[in-house]
Amino acid sequence: MSPSPQAIRPAARPHVMLAALVALAVALLSLAGTASAAVSYRALAWGSNETGQLGQGTSPGPETCVFGEACSTTPVPVTELTGVVAVAAGAFHDLALLSNGTVMAWGYNGSGQLGNGSQVESGVPVQVSGLANVTAIAAGHEFSLALLANGTVMAWGENSAGQLGDGTHLNSLVPVPVGGLSGVKSISAGTFHALALLGSGSVMAWGAGGSGQLGDGSTAASSVPVAVSKVSGATAVSAGQAHSLALLSGGTVDAWGANGSGQLGNGKLHNSNVPVAVHKLTGVSAVAAGGHDSIALKTGGTAVAWGENADGQLGTGTTVSSSVPVAVGGASGITAIAAGYFHTLALTAGGTVLGWGYNSDGQLGNTTTASSSTPVAVSGAHGIIAIAASQYGSLAYGPPPPTVTGVAPPSGTTLGGTSVTITGTGFAGASAVSFGASTATSFKVNSETSITAVSPAGTGTVDVTVTGAGGTSAAGAADQFSYVNPTPPPVVTAISPPSGTTAGGTSVMITGSAFAGATAVSFGTGAAASFTVNSETSITAVSPPGTGTVDVTVTGPGGTSSTSTADRFTFVAPPPVPAVTKVTPVKGPAAGGTSVTIAGSGFTGATAVSFGGRAASSTVSSDTAITAVSPPGTTGTVDITVTGPGGTSATSSKDQFTYLAPTVTALSVSSGPVAGGTSVTVTGTGFAEGSSGTSFVFGTTPATSVSCSATTTCTLLAPAHKAGVVDVRATVAALSSPKNPPGDQFTYF
Repeated sequence: MSPSPQAIRPAARPHVMLAALVALAVALLSLAGTASAAVSYRALAWGSNETGQLGQGTSPGPETCVFGEACSTTPVPVTELTGVVAVAAGAFHDLALLSNGTVMAWGYNGSGQLGNGSQVESGVPVQVSGLANVTAIAAGHEFSLALLANGTVMAWGENSAGQLGDGTHLNSLVPVPVGGLSGVKSISAGTFHALALLGSGSVMAWGAGGSGQLGDGSTAASSVPVAVSKVSGATAVSAGQAHSLALLSGGTVDAWGANGSGQLGNGKLHNSNVPVAVHKLTGVSAVAAGGHDSIALKTGGTAVAWGENADGQLGTGTTVSSSVPVAVGGASGITAIAAGYFHTLALTAGGTVLGWGYNSDGQLGNTTTASSSTPVAVSGAHGIIAIAASQYGSLAYGPPPPTVTGVAPPSGTTLGGTSVTITGTGFAGASAVSFGASTATSFKVNSETSITAVSPAGTGTVDVTVTGAGGTSAAGAADQFSYVNPTPPPVVTAISPPSGTTAGGTSVMITGSAFAGATAVSFGTGAAASFTVNSETSITAVSPPGTGTVDVTVTGPGGTSSTSTADRFTFVAPPPVPAVTKVTPVKGPAAGGTSVTIAGSGFTGATAVSFGGRAASSTVSSDTAITAVSPPGTTGTVDITVTGPGGTSATSSKDQFTYLAPTVTALSVSSGPVAGGTSVTVTGTGFAEGSSGTSFVFGTTPATSVSCSATTTCTLLAPAHKAGVVDVRATVAALSSPKNPPGDQFTYF
């Protein structure tokens, strides 16, 4: 079993008087109305760690303070402890109430004050045995208290002065009921005595009474609760080393017990075993009793203190004690107070903590061990919900700081403007996002685990941190963001052609630089219908519909190209579609060669004239006239069409031209046997290409296997026929070629 704290406290401490080796835990009840089971609050501890009261599982350490004692001069999280809704600090042990109504304890355990059935010291939280439905906690010198939801109180630990209130003086390693108590509203534990505020506004006390701290008109100890005399309408109580305080409903304060340092605040220095009024003190909203001093929180957020001040614990900027209340200097916006044996804490509306007084073990939490007679800020305490102070330590609880587990993308331009998704925990209510030392341009909390932020301008590799109610996320490899030189924006130096139809659809070649990775091409405010990046210096884009003259811009990873005269594109009205209204003459031989005058409109710039899809040579005489020469064609009627910049003319009866009857001008073979089967190539005009549009007869007998490769050439097989000479004639579209001897004659033998 670890030695008693009295045995390990250095007797050489300059501020400790002979009677002051007895340890104190101010039982400031730290049940904050804002605590919620929905938030997984953590506990923080700082100051002495000689008996593991920091709850980190490390003793000695993490630092070494005055007299070579283990300590921490800044708040550290109590290990493996979440869901905290209240904390209490004993002399050398601490308590935490969890949202499920159970209690955890850690630190010194020589008298069983951890309540886990043993006397083994623990540097990490252990569960108090057999407790449930707890609503408040308090910690004394080496004993602990718990208020249950049914209004009764449990106690455990040291009982030498009857401070467990169970009618005995036997220590208990597990919670036992305080006798005869019900309807309890709040509790407080002093060094060897305890207080309970009843719902009726009266106060009960038990334990040591040698200085009158039980307030029952005597100096006798009591192992069962006794009524404090002359107190009614109380709304809060606090037990100190050997004195007690009660806040009354009118905002005044009564005090009783030890008064050698003026801690009763009545302008005198002698003890009182009945309550006396603190001198001219009104408008009070909270009280806390320390070792030999007291503090009161005023409704306006300021504080006053009285009693011993050898270590500056009154916060007046001096070390002069006072038997009447004096103002604590340099502290405003206070919402809660806590008094240790030789130091004092205050919680501000912003969730930060102030401390003043003795600081040998870093209990002021400001990274030093120098005492201070004026309030100093506790380092790294953010979003704190409640506070507690012990003999040489301090305790608080609040939300944990955010954690950043990833950033995507992990890099962006030195110019800033990169949208970054930050993942992690504890982001709800985040108040700031920083990239290194620079604040994000903007950010949005998407959820408890996700934030979208826009990077500011910067250089190098930086940590992305998130600040919330519980502080700022710790830096690590997972939160790093690298600034890279920006990609140059595209530059457009030329476009070809520089104009196109208002209907869009013009293929435009864009020349310039930095086109690789281009994401958009725009013609003015309109996006290109499509585009293809050919190379770093070339893009082919299709113009959208538009009007007027616009700038053609290219957007890439480095931004959008600046506009200039070199990128101008002009939308022009589309040329008219040609229209054919008359052709003269309307017919001609199938051999072609007919000069045809075509009348109509939209002929300027015409690029083609077709007779039934066959190209003709032509001359544009004017916008309304074209002279064309008919190409060889197939017998029958075809449409003459004109193609120009605006398209191809629509067909109608007005553009029709008729090729006359076919002709047969020559046979490749002019004779053959009467049995037929001779392969003959026929030359002529007006033939229908293919195998079905043209038929041939030898005399009156049809040829077989007809196939025309052109309007002037067909091959066939001669049919069987009696001996003699016959004319070979062609028929296309019901028109037959005239006889044309001797060119069309075939002789059978």
